Amino acid sequence: ENLAILNIVIPLAVIVIGNSVQRLRRLQGWRKPQDTDRWFEALTFAGSLACLFLSVALVINVPDQSLPFSFLGIDMLLDALSAYFIFLVNIIAAFAAWNALTAPPAKRSLFFNNSVNLFHFTMLLVPMVDNLVVLWIAVEATTLVSTLLVSIQDEKNSWEAAWKYLII
Repeated sequence: ENLAILNIVIPLAVIVIGNSVQRLRRLQGWRKPQDTDRWFEALTFAGSLACLFLSVALVINVPDQSLPFSFLGIDMLLDALSAYFIFLVNIIAAFAAWNALTAPPAKRSLFFNNSVNLFHFTMLLVPMVDNLVVLWIAVEATTLVSTLLVSIQDEKNSWEAAWKYLII
């Protein structure tokens, strides 16, 4: 149960820490925001790796029966299938974060890192939710956040692609 909760909390913590550092550096008059952006990308990768290691421990220690628990008042359920889906989501998130870290910095890196971590959070929420309405909301949240990621380049074609993705 604690491993599953930590998996959900880490992407949210990365968002809070990254935005706090970004705001602190802006208040201090930091002249090179790209350094802060690279730090945020490294933090995103570290958070993704932490989630990946936690999900490996979760798969190894998966309960024999379904384990119901609550997170922020939301009914959750952990079983073998959800543990494996959490593991797969974390593998993809770690590779995506590594790719973002090794690629040239994005134009809107703060927006990108927030969106990636929010997408990671929503994707981790989906396999654990034990309420059909909240599951539907979480799946739609993944769609909305991934639409933001599609539009990240801030060009006409990317906005058009994001709009088509959202409509479809």
